[in-house]
Amino acid sequence: MGDEKVFRREFGQADPPIQCRTMRSSDSQPQRSPVVVRALACIGAVAVSALAVPATTGAVPRPTLCGHVQGTVAIAAHQVACPRARGVAEDYLHGHKNPDGFRCRRYNVDVAAGWWAKCTRHTAYVQITPE
Repeated sequence: MGDEKVFRREFGQADPPIQCRTMRSSDSQPQRSPVVVRALACIGAVAVSALAVPATTGAVPRPTLCGHVQGTVAIAAHQVACPRARGVAEDYLHGHKNPDGFRCRRYNVDVAAGWWAKCTRHTAYVQITPE
């Protein structure tokens, strides 16, 4: 009995039993538990961050048409200035396999001149297409 008096003096009266809250038509929203609130916040944060990050996949950008060299060889370039692309194409057509740090590959096809070439360096490239 003495322990009970000390407990009440230190901590006050015992809390009343927990009661469930019922929804009334006057309540605008129900009470949500902290777990649900945290889960909704995490989902919202993920959705916002997914929209903020630009997509790395998608449509491949079209190369810039840089004209012709030697009259009938069309040049297109991506991330390469046109004067440099025409120089790379000229060097390739004169027999240089890897002009100006580019690595060139020739593809055989069954149309037009029968081949086309693509010279790449990292993500930049030059397309060489005889017409």
